[in-house]
Amino acid sequence: MSVGGHVAELGTWQQEQISLAYLSAVATRSGATSAQWNVDKDGVDVTLQRDLIDVAFQMKCTYAPILLSDGETYAFDLDIRTYDLLRAQNRSSAGYLGLVIVPRNLDEWLTQDDESLLMRCSEAFSTKIISRFR
Repeated sequence: MSVGGHVAELGTWQQEQISLAYLSAVATRSGATSAQWNVDKDGVDVTLQRDLIDVAFQMKCTYAPILLSDGETYAFDLDIRTYDLLRAQNRSSAGYLGLVIVPRNLDEWLTQDDESLLMRCSEAFSTKIISRFR
């Protein structure tokens, strides 16, 4: 929110919430159901299901994406534990890193009027993301 002409301090909790809302909206549009986990101890924030197929997502959000020189691939600093959990061989469903990209200014994330709600976000999923380990 803008306060006195300044951009309000952006909290990581807000980034987490918009990434989850974005995935929920996209899943709903595609006919998938979603289940959000209270604790992501297994590296999963949300599981989507459609036609009896489950897909697990670890969601992240940034206003400063790192785009590599090919112009299509994003790099993201992901902790090694979460990376290993997402790619574990013994997973019962595919695990993906979802990266939601938002404007720096929180006021620009959503526009709402009597007819619509517009989310100003874009996504890059793990097929286009290279994790840089912490």
